Amino acid sequence: KEKEKVKEEEEKPENMDRYMSKMAQVRALRDSISFYNMSLEDERNRFAMSNDSGERMRLTEIIRAREARIPQLQDSLSKETSELMDIEMEFLFSGVVLDPDKIMEEALGEFSENSGFLFESAQYYARKCDYAKAIDFYEASWEAERGNPPRFTDALDGIAAIYRIIGEKAKALETYDRMIECIKDEWGYKDDDAAVLEVERKKKNLLK
Repeated sequence: KEKEKVKEEEEKPENMDRYMSKMAQVRALRDSISFYNMSLEDERNRFAMSNDSGERMRLTEIIRAREARIPQLQDSLSKETSELMDIEMEFLFSGVVLDPDKIMEEALGEFSENSGFLFESAQYYARKCDYAKAIDFYEASWEAERGNPPRFTDALDGIAAIYRIIGEKAKALETYDRMIECIKDEWGYKDDDAAVLEVERKKKNLLK
């Protein structure tokens, strides 16, 4: 067994660790952009409903700061995504054929608690229409962030989307309720905040 392990390590592409790390960085940037967009929408709504000049001035400063930050994050995401693709090209030119399923399986042990890797794995299996495995990875990604609140709800949104696709409306609604619970308990949003209302809108559309 020890010889087999050594052989596996020797066959592992040199850039695999860098590849998996880059995947996690891409995920983190996507999370940041999601957070800024969610917060920005909520702050714009608060601005529109406020009649207090001081509060409106404060919100204006916050909105401008967030609007300036989002393009910076998007540029960083483009850069990291490009570097990820470069690594894939390096594999190609070095004769390494990337078997995504094999990569996921081999990396799972090392990245089993890495929310970013687990989420990207879920995305991969969702694109393959392997929905059961996708849900497992989304749930694992969600659980991996339990000790690091507030959590982004992308994983739960992915699970709800799959349940909608396969016609499991009741499970989709339950998952949307989990999203609302997170948004309220971990982010501190109220029933009339944009983030909560957006999930409620998805629930209503599902019931039509």
